[in-house]
Amino acid sequence: MEVPQQQLPAAYEWFAEQIAGHHPSVIKNGKREIGLLKRRGSDKILKPKQDGFRGECEVNVYKLLARALRHSTSGDVDGGDHDFLILDDVTASYSRPAILDIKMGRITFDPVAPAAKREKEERKYPPQAILGFRLLGYRMHYKDGRIVVKDKEWGKSFDEKNIAEGLSEFFSGRGPDASLMADTLSKLDEIRQWFAVQKSFHFYASSLLFAYENDPSKPASVQLVMIDFSHVFPAGNQLDTNYIHGLDFLHATVTGVLEKFKSKPDSRTITSQPLSTFLP
Repeated sequence: MEVPQQQLPAAYEWFAEQIAGHHPSVIKNGKREIGLLKRRGSDKILKPKQDGFRGECEVNVYKLLARALRHSTSGDVDGGDHDFLILDDVTASYSRPAILDIKMGRITFDPVAPAAKREKEERKYPPQAILGFRLLGYRMHYKDGRIVVKDKEWGKSFDEKNIAEGLSEFFSGRGPDASLMADTLSKLDEIRQWFAVQKSFHFYASSLLFAYENDPSKPASVQLVMIDFSHVFPAGNQLDTNYIHGLDFLHATVTGVLEKFKSKPDSRTITSQPLSTFLP
């Protein structure tokens, strides 16, 4: 059966830079999924609010974490009403954005997940139990107009022995830019410092989104934000060691990429830049 294209609200389009998550190219139960939307010319994206507990959980976490959720809205997509979270588009300031999605944690199923879900997640990518994260894919725009896209199958091709190759591939868009890597490490440090003290939340199946300007004639302007909060649970005054393990392994791997870039004769020099906040 042919599934018709969804009708979008006037002046809106699908968000082209989406890497993972629900996507309009996926059809389930005879209906297309609703992905991220963007109003043409704006710097905001609309993320569909999920039904039930998961949707309420994500909205509440965004509110508690302060600045990400400006407000919410409703709209008609494909003949039905839907609620949306309005978030900042971190790619809006770039002329040639490069974006990488990394799902964090050794365990990606939440404490109330049924046994079948737990088994499915454990089989999906066994190296995650060691790494504490997995690469979901990236999109990279080049000055000549090319767009390189890598998906989750690309990410699954790496394990603890060669994960640095995957990260190096993404961060090499501008060449061996040591300054870009140093700024990335600074932003990872900021998030790690927060996790070292916060005992309010445990994050499952949440991601880190890395973004930078891939036009080498412009500053890299690295951004790092936390996204996807539909599986966040009370921490019971305990550190989120599941997430922290992934942060530490990721930090060590990025440090290795930095050292590799610094050894290149054409590496860009390191400069200090102010840290940004880590929510979209």
